[in-house]
Formats: sequence, structure tokens, C-alpha cells
Amino acid sequence: MRWAAALACALAACAPRSSLFPVRLCGTGPMSPARARRLRAAAMRVGLSTAGDATCAEAANVPPAPAMLPVFDPRDGRPVGAMRLGLQSYCALLDGVGGLFYSVPAQKDEAPPEQWIALRLVAEQMSALQQILTGGRAWAAPFGPLPEGLRARAWRYHGRDYVIVADLGRDSLKIPVQLLEPRWRLLFQRRRDVQDVLPFAGDGWYMAPFQVLVFESRPSLFGLSF
Repeated sequence: MRWAAALACALAACAPRSSLFPVRLCGTGPMSPARARRLRAAAMRVGLSTAGDATCAEAANVPPAPAMLPVFDPRDGRPVGAMRLGLQSYCALLDGVGGLFYSVPAQKDEAPPEQWIALRLVAEQMSALQQILTGGRAWAAPFGPLPEGLRARAWRYHGRDYVIVADLGRDSLKIPVQLLEPRWRLLFQRRRDVQDVLPFAGDGWYMAPFQVLVFESRPSLFGLSF
């Protein structure tokens, strides 16, 4: 029945796209009740997969493939620090991954509370960007060539522009002057003005090595900001 197949394709095209960029915490083995409880708390605002759940494995077959990020270092079992976990997450977004899965193995040694807090905060930031990454339109960053070590990606979503900028070099790098304009504000920071967050040094405002900033613009229509 060709009409049924056509209807199914049309419904699939109109289906909500929020699931196309999944952000999930994945328990990769049997774990103690205490660890399972902390994992559920950390995943309160994002998806959760536990041992035996095929969600994480199936996601690897859906292009573009998601990134699987370990919450604990597989070499020695130590917790991955909050800064490193956040940097890995944003680097994955800059690389154009199709989702983020945080792997939490079954371990006897319990992680400090700070690790679960860091995991929750990073996962919630990624979850807050889901709709932009899924429904937004990628476009060229609104500034010229970047210095070596500085990476950026930009999206346009519902009349706003979003830019992720990361200093992946060993030195502090000057942020593009275009991002100092009043139309931009910072997300996930205590202050919204980038000049209140970054230090000024001679000829501009500089990002620290391995620092990541997320910008949101004011709404715009036909290039006009409001």
C-alpha cells in the first residue's frame, strides 16, 4: 500500500526532532544501590540508560554518531574532573557529533559528591542546548578567521544566534571583537556580559586556555536585533 508508506514517511518527517540529539547518562554495569541512586539524581533532567538497556548501543548506529564520554578515567578509575568533562563535551559539539552519552561504570569505590554534581551540571548544560543543536541551522561564525587554538561553531534558532567558542591552545587568546557587541550575552555564567567575565589585557579581552563560552544573541528579524 503505497499511500500507507507515504503517510508513514510524512509522519516521520513531521515528528518532533528533540530526540535526534540525545543527551543521556549510561550505567554500563550492575552497581550498588548508592551509586544507582546518585546516577538517577544526576540524570534528573536528562535521559538515563542502565545495564541491559540497548539505547546507548543503538545510538552508535545512527549517523552522525554520538560521543561516548567516560565519567571515570578508564585507566585508573578516578573521576574525570568537572573542567575536563565539560571541555570534552563542548569539543564533541564543535566536532559535530550526533549526541552525548556519559558512561558511568559499575565500581566498588564510590565517587566524591563533587563528581556527581559536576556530571549533573555538565549534562544539564548539554540538555539545555538540545533544541538548538537539533532544530537550529548551522551557519558560519559571525567573525573572520580565528587564531590558531581558538575554535567556534554557530547556529541560528528561532530568531537568535548561538555561538560556542573554545580556547584549545596553550596560551590565552583574544576573543573576537564581534562577540563584544551588546547583542550578545553569555549562557551558563554568573555574569551575562563577556567583559565582566574575561580579563582585559592591553588590546582586548582574553580567554584562558581550555576555557569555553556559549553566546546567545538578542532576537533578530531580517538581520535587525531587538
